[in-house]
Amino acid sequence: MSQSRLDETATDTETASHLSLRGQAAVLAGKVAASTIRALGRGAATTMPGQVALRLDTNLLADLAAQLRYGVILIAGTNGKTTTTKMLAQLLEQQGYSLITNASGANLVSGLTAILLQSTDWQGQVHADFGLFEVDEATLPHVLRAVQPRALVLLNLFRDQLDRYGEVNMVADLWRTAISPLPPETLLVVNADDPTVAALGLGVSARTFYFGLGDPRLFNDEIEHTADSIYCPACDVRLHFDGIYYSHLGVWRCLNCGLTEPPLDLDSRGKQFPLPGLYNRYNTLAALATARALGVAGPNPDAALRDFRPAFGRLEELTIAGPDGRPHRARMVLAKNPTGFNQSLRLLSEFPGQKVVVLALNDLTPDGTDVSWIWDIDFEHLVGQASALVVTGIRAYDMAVRVKHAGWDEARAPMFVTEDLAQAIDRAVEAQGPNQELFILPTYSAMLDIRGLIRGERIL
Repeated sequence: MSQSRLDETATDTETASHLSLRGQAAVLAGKVAASTIRALGRGAATTMPGQVALRLDTNLLADLAAQLRYGVILIAGTNGKTTTTKMLAQLLEQQGYSLITNASGANLVSGLTAILLQSTDWQGQVHADFGLFEVDEATLPHVLRAVQPRALVLLNLFRDQLDRYGEVNMVADLWRTAISPLPPETLLVVNADDPTVAALGLGVSARTFYFGLGDPRLFNDEIEHTADSIYCPACDVRLHFDGIYYSHLGVWRCLNCGLTEPPLDLDSRGKQFPLPGLYNRYNTLAALATARALGVAGPNPDAALRDFRPAFGRLEELTIAGPDGRPHRARMVLAKNPTGFNQSLRLLSEFPGQKVVVLALNDLTPDGTDVSWIWDIDFEHLVGQASALVVTGIRAYDMAVRVKHAGWDEARAPMFVTEDLAQAIDRAVEAQGPNQELFILPTYSAMLDIRGLIRGERIL
């Protein structure tokens, strides 16, 4: 789709910006709520204003989104939403497009509404080219009932918080029902290497664009035991994989019904990737594929991402003021489910030498209250890489037991266990030797808390 095509399909914002009296009242209430919360020093309050406004007008998200000049881009998946959204934002902004995006990660309906409220005037008028939003997996069907997106990006589906999402196939069924009504005007950008996700693009009216690695040199030796989608989405017979990249992502086909991975419209060959880690190649490809399919990638999109800086908590570099008075550099890598954690552990091997590693496990609502998933993580990859290990968080002792069972030998490398996050960071810094990397691998709420300790910030 070219720039001229975007112009041809731009929203008539003068027509779209007319809100009902109920909608105007909802905008006013949401803005007052946001101002009040800020005045009380309660932070950015990314979701509460949306909750207040939606109580007055349940259609407010749709009415505000309708005012965006070129519409809404939604990015959904278990892993990689935040990084992909930030990459695509950089690509679009470098081409001169104005965006409203949920950089803080508020990805529920109330959060998206609150983000749009921040960018409206007091009459409820929105002025931007695109709304670019990451969306929670379980929330996507609700958002699609309210908003018809310009583009929908489907990254992957992995097992994540079984107490909240259920099994992968359950989420896939909800997505399939929500996606099927999308019209031909909607662009569907799909990870072809994920069998369950790839099948969602088959037989729909929406225009599909498939991306995948397409590089046999990156194949893993064998399929991981944490792989979730190894059965054919059409006939439920076990799939044949010509090669596996990680988990169940790979080159796949069904020997029973003949279903095969769709041809790739974009692959990784010849591409430059701004971040290490195989999973970040997928994030980069998803952003590039979306920009290319929309016709807004510019002449050299790879170069446009060359200076990309990670999103908060996603391989983010932090500076810690240590007890010795010297600054210490650390890298924080969010690890919130078995597949993501395994890839984070493999990422460590891309950095030479011994490391100090912090594992932080919480069991709050954003993390999932059931922590049995830690037994599906290949902590054996950690053994031998770290010169010291610090285990912390609300469920620190559960994590310590798991690592012990993976073969951690305290006679070779010390392990310090504490539920106190501040004490854990101090001990990690003390253990960090000259030229050693310090990695912090936390679950979501632990990431926010540790980040708050280090930077004095809290993302709500």
